[in-house]
Amino acid sequence: MTAPAAASPVVPRRAAADPVGAVKDYIAANWASVTHGPDEGVLPVGTRLFPSEGKIALPARYVVPTAAYQPFRLFFYWDTYFACEGLLRSGQTALAKANADNFLYLIELLGFVSNYNLWQDLDRSQPPVASLLVRAVYERTGDKDWLARAAATLEKEHAFWMAFRCGPHGLNHYGSHGTPAQLERFLQVANEYDRIKHVPAGPIERMAFLRHLVAEGESGWDFTPRFGHRCADHYATDLNGLLHRHELNQAWFCGELGNGRAALWHERARARRERFNALCWDEARGLYGDYDFRDGRLAPLATAAAYWALWGGLASPARAQRMADNLPLLEREHGLLTCEPGVVPRAQVYQWDAPNAWPPLQFGAMAGLLEVGQKTAARRLAGKYVATVARNFAATGLLWEKYNAETGGVDVAEEYESPPLMDWTAGTFLYACDVLEEA
Repeated sequence: MTAPAAASPVVPRRAAADPVGAVKDYIAANWASVTHGPDEGVLPVGTRLFPSEGKIALPARYVVPTAAYQPFRLFFYWDTYFACEGLLRSGQTALAKANADNFLYLIELLGFVSNYNLWQDLDRSQPPVASLLVRAVYERTGDKDWLARAAATLEKEHAFWMAFRCGPHGLNHYGSHGTPAQLERFLQVANEYDRIKHVPAGPIERMAFLRHLVAEGESGWDFTPRFGHRCADHYATDLNGLLHRHELNQAWFCGELGNGRAALWHERARARRERFNALCWDEARGLYGDYDFRDGRLAPLATAAAYWALWGGLASPARAQRMADNLPLLEREHGLLTCEPGVVPRAQVYQWDAPNAWPPLQFGAMAGLLEVGQKTAARRLAGKYVATVARNFAATGLLWEKYNAETGGVDVAEEYESPPLMDWTAGTFLYACDVLEEA
């Protein structure tokens, strides 16, 4: 039975002299407000005749982004991972594991983790973070029987990305496997927020445009100037960083399980690393970028996704140093910009753009910088994020989906009204606190 969402958040009392502690209290008190499931009517793995609409029932408890905004009261893929980073730091390992079990269930049922759990929107996934969560949970539980099952399932997710989202150079791009009707539905939903300004009229051009649009939805960056409206033609830095980390994790899982297959995964990671560094490094700028394999060039915009290449373990020490040195391209007083401003003309307002500072991008940059030993830079970003969240919480009593890296407020560029949020804001805040305390 799905648990009802709380009508309003619980606001615990804490002295104003401890604004960071007040946010921690709020997070601890409000996980229950965004926790649902397990659901009734779960389909058995092996089912091939799916309903045409409605929610995909999930077998274990799960968290949703917010109790306050109806469209986000679903089980979202990458959002959930960042929430679980907060759950693990809140001592709720069992709930984090339950979310991981739902990832694994969806992979077994569908072959991939869907963007969110609606039957009518199975045309896309989201950034593949299941491997990250499985490792984080296993490192706390040590349950090798569970790990053996999880690792086998994660191989299927890797196969999905290699079979359906792999370009001519062996690297990966975001995309869609949707029917024309599903692509049109995505446009309809997007236009409820008046987000899409110029859709080609011709039928062939329209479908090509919509496939790129849905690919942006799969990237999680809906919408952005990052890909020039041709998302599916780009080897994405964040995606390849995550898949490289997936391959390294699989090798580590094999070592934990003693199954003799670690060398296979290390070889896959090595091949990706070489290809990625050959195509996606911008020597002039000292930064990784998305590679446009249709036009044979790097995309012109610097974006915070570049630092996910560090998180994924793709950078040499020299390149990692240059990436750290070049943070001023995106770093502002209150956080890391989503995209570099002023480099390409913007035809419309995008929420995945400057001046917005999105929690998962702050997380990925901190994690990436720590991965390559850049502790000072990671702590600086962590301090900015913690201060921004705490200051806005003191003013509003809420956590928010995104913040303004330049002003430090919630005066953000938006395509819909920015909602109060728990999941990745809470998770990134608690992670940033740990960075400040441990790095």
